[in-house]
Amino acid sequence: MKLASDFFAVWGGIAGVQSTLALLLDAGYFQRGLALAAIANLLAANPAARLGLAPQKGSLSLGSDADLALVDLNTSHTLWREELHDRHKFSPYVGRTIRSRVLRTLRRGTTIFHNGHPAAGAGGQLVRPGPTRQGA
Repeated sequence: MKLASDFFAVWGGIAGVQSTLALLLDAGYFQRGLALAAIANLLAANPAARLGLAPQKGSLSLGSDADLALVDLNTSHTLWREELHDRHKFSPYVGRTIRSRVLRTLRRGTTIFHNGHPAAGAGGQLVRPGPTRQGA
């Protein structure tokens, strides 16, 4: 791990996080019959609640931020290293064929990821957790 004052210049992150939704759809929904609503809870509603970001994040409710992923459940693709936008040298998922593909990701209704690439000006900011709910 490198140390630097610029957070975005250092190596790090979580290997595979970019592929989490597609992998969970493949292994959970297609292979084990996990409901799509359960996957949405696992990846959006529950983390938002746990980190005190709900209801602004993790929900498609009136007044929430309209963060969502558009997924094609009727396609398969093989994950290649060149597709990954991380600095890791290895990924356990490279070469794996995955049923489903994330086509587009929107944050507050604006496209930030499309056709395998971050959108121009996608940017972002560090969001600090708020007070967590009791039992979350």
